[in-house]
Amino acid sequence: MKKYLKNDLENLADIFAAWMGGYPTETEEIKSFLTNTGLEGLLFVPDIERIFFHNAFLSKEAATAVYALLPLKLKLKDIELNLFPQSFNRLNIKTSRQKGSGVLNTRIEIAYKIKEKYYAKKIQFITENKDKLRYQNQKAKHPEQLKATAQNYLNNLSEEQKAQRRDKARLRMQKYRQEHPESIKKVNQKAQAQKTELQKISERINARKRGKEYRQNNKEKIAAKNKAYRELKKAENPELYALKEREYNLSEGHKKSSQKYYETHKDEITQKAKDNPKTKQYKQKYKAKKRFQQKTGAQILSLLQSILNSKTR
Repeated sequence: MKKYLKNDLENLADIFAAWMGGYPTETEEIKSFLTNTGLEGLLFVPDIERIFFHNAFLSKEAATAVYALLPLKLKLKDIELNLFPQSFNRLNIKTSRQKGSGVLNTRIEIAYKIKEKYYAKKIQFITENKDKLRYQNQKAKHPEQLKATAQNYLNNLSEEQKAQRRDKARLRMQKYRQEHPESIKKVNQKAQAQKTELQKISERINARKRGKEYRQNNKEKIAAKNKAYRELKKAENPELYALKEREYNLSEGHKKSSQKYYETHKDEITQKAKDNPKTKQYKQKYKAKKRFQQKTGAQILSLLQSILNSKTR
């Protein structure tokens, strides 16, 4: 098989070469192609040879049947293009006008069967996705021009319009992830497997930075959300909430995080305590409590025990 080395289609032979993956050099390659594509019975080895080497073209009925079996997207040298029926017919007619060209003698009854089975569905798909398919062709043929046009369009949008586009894109992705969880999982796993350890470490660092920045810029929003969640859980089951809260407060992780927070914000906490008008009252209560525990408490308890002992005699 001789490779197809063009990024455009100039005649019917080019279409078949792109379809086959190149120009055939052996009869067996043509036979395999006819069998695998469903063309067997409609076209034969000599027909394909005439298409490639003698400017043969298809009758109207045969052209419709061949297009029905033809993949919509053809792989050329460097790009892939969607071939619309109008383009296919134009290249078939162009071939018919070449010197020495001749129409292939095909079996009309088989052409009609193929058309009836495949053609309508293919045309329906093309009609429903016409804009998307044309965009794909433009992107393949003129990527830089399309990119520049898209960038120019974005540059002319207002900040509000850009925000709306981002919101719509985010909602589309959310919907897609919900509807295709397995597909998303496979894509993520494949992408992760292709990354180096350095890339993975770098991504984790960047993720932590983004998380820290988000928390700093949205402190009030996060606090309100957490408070609302706690209130909801507390209302659902007060006893369970109190138990879990106590367990959390006594956990080593909470103690360590509290100690770390205090060391990091020591000056801020000290200043806040000084500015609190109730700090003096708290200190007085604390001193009274310690005094009771260390001095007066023992004396009072001893006195009460003596009174109880005297009453029992």
